Amino acid sequence: MTGWLNSERRATDFHLSSLIGGDMFRDRMVFVLLCVATIATAAWLVTVAPWSGVSDAHPTQQESPSRTTQGSETPTSHMPRRGTAKAPAAGVPPNAQQVVISKHTDGDTLHVVALAPGSTLSVGVDTTVRLLEIDTPESVDPNSPLQCFAKRASDRLAHLLPLGSHAWALPDRDLLDPYDRALLYLWTADGTFVNLAMVKEGQAKAVLYEPNDLHIQEMRRAERSARLSKRGLWGACDYFGQPAGLLSNPAPSKGAPTRPSGMHTDPRFDYCYEANAAGFGNYVMGRDPEYAWYDDNDRDGVVCEF
Repeated sequence: MTGWLNSERRATDFHLSSLIGGDMFRDRMVFVLLCVATIATAAWLVTVAPWSGVSDAHPTQQESPSRTTQGSETPTSHMPRRGTAKAPAAGVPPNAQQVVISKHTDGDTLHVVALAPGSTLSVGVDTTVRLLEIDTPESVDPNSPLQCFAKRASDRLAHLLPLGSHAWALPDRDLLDPYDRALLYLWTADGTFVNLAMVKEGQAKAVLYEPNDLHIQEMRRAERSARLSKRGLWGACDYFGQPAGLLSNPAPSKGAPTRPSGMHTDPRFDYCYEANAAGFGNYVMGRDPEYAWYDDNDRDGVVCEF
């Protein structure tokens, strides 16, 4: 009996020894250990790694664009920058193109640079602009003397459209005049119609540049009102185009009615078309003494109509 038990014990020990020391058992243990190591590494990556260095990484990503933007800005106030275009204010035509004022010349001429693409001007190109349907006294023509009220008209335009300010531009039918200047209507950033404002205030007279006649009737009404109220040049000068410093009331022809004391009459011309060309006309019977100087062929009570 004892011999049999010893024999069985030796057999059992041999079997366990074979399992523990065998290749199969060793391979299984290696596999299990690798699995445990892989799972532990994955758990660390998910729970710990994403949070390491967070406080350092995020500020760097946020601050970098800001530094780049600030460094690219141009401090020159009257030069345009891309991306600064805005929606037009009330009163500005929806198809107007936004520009920035870059230079002043006189009361009806200035320079602009387009801020955004449009059908009229090329972006970034300095363009000479002649305001449509108005004319101001001459101040820069070397072949013409300085005219009465020219400096004031130039100053007024510069006040309406300061250097570096934004404006809105719109053409009529013909874009360029014989001097390659862009013929445009301009609105200020707040919607003021600059061409019309100059005429209303008596800074300019209405002039038709055919075929550009979109606002000519409105301009003429504004001029008539300014003349009657003696606003601007109509109260400061005897007539449009008068040389500066030369103020003398032209004497009316013999027998012609005169205005009340303190009021001026316009210069007299041989024909109405000459008066119109000089910026005068629309004389009403019973109100304007100039009415008696010209023939009222259609007998409507108005002579030398614009």
